Amino acid sequence: MQKILQDFSIPAVFAGFITFLIGISVSAILVIQAAQALGASSEQITSWFWALGLGIGLSGLILSWKFKYPVATAWSTAGLALIMATGSGYSLNEAIGAFLVGGLLTAILGFSGIFQKALSYIPQSLTSAMLAGVLLKFGISLFASLQNDWTFVLSLLAIYVITKRLWPRYSIVFTALAGIALCPVFLDFHMPTLEWSLAKPVWISPEFSWSALLGLALPLFVISMASQYLPGIAMIKSYGYKPHVNQLIGWTGLTQVVLAPFGCYSVNIAAISAAVSLDDQVHPDPSKRYIAGISCGFFYVLMGLFAATLTSLLMSFPHIFIVALAGIALLGTISHNIALA
Repeated sequence: MQKILQDFSIPAVFAGFITFLIGISVSAILVIQAAQALGASSEQITSWFWALGLGIGLSGLILSWKFKYPVATAWSTAGLALIMATGSGYSLNEAIGAFLVGGLLTAILGFSGIFQKALSYIPQSLTSAMLAGVLLKFGISLFASLQNDWTFVLSLLAIYVITKRLWPRYSIVFTALAGIALCPVFLDFHMPTLEWSLAKPVWISPEFSWSALLGLALPLFVISMASQYLPGIAMIKSYGYKPHVNQLIGWTGLTQVVLAPFGCYSVNIAAISAAVSLDDQVHPDPSKRYIAGISCGFFYVLMGLFAATLTSLLMSFPHIFIVALAGIALLGTISHNIALA
């Protein structure tokens, strides 16, 4: 604790908060849609946020503290898209079983030390094509929404394009905040009265079926490896750190296993958002930037504890806002994976 206090800095805390904000600014809405696609109730959706917040927050916080470099963790946005696209074919209990198996596979690959060798057999073009196919319908939905409320959608697109040009790292954050501000202007929306209360976890008994294992668990596992772990670990290395690859993968996978029955579908190493916590603007001394990872984890834990409030807020937004924001958030990922496929 004394070392943390010595290394503490306001810029590092701010960087951790921005990393957290980028991670949840839009994809938190996708969590709701994914859970609803599986037939989850409001209480179960809250439990998803509780499990994800605590799993992601505690794993990132503890790993950053242990290894003394920023370990930003996150959920998989592409994984959410997969659940939304295929979730209607499985029961919620089968999906929970798939989440558990996916976490177990991740932990085994990590702790066994065969992660890098296993991934060398998965062609990048295959995973990119799979991702692009899953995500494409969300981009199409964005432009289809222009038929109704076109002024709102075009305003969001304009804000995204401008901020992407000026502040590319924070473009989604600005777009999300602008969308919230524009909802009362263009849409029938009023900010709800929020009641702060602690979230209550809901146990969902896992069930196992070959269809869910092959159609959900394995694709989620492959997508997480290709879209989160590979770029996330590469990001850490690019800033001069030597990540403990096997332990990072193993412990995040084990965290997913433990919390899967409460709705934790994914605990991964963050990819793009991780750069905020790794950058030299966090602290000129690389050995003190781990505070940003601890900070990011702390904010995720707060999100999990107050998940009920977050859920009620997000579910109050108009459907067109969710569709437009989700489509904009996934545009870059769609184009990137189409180019690689």
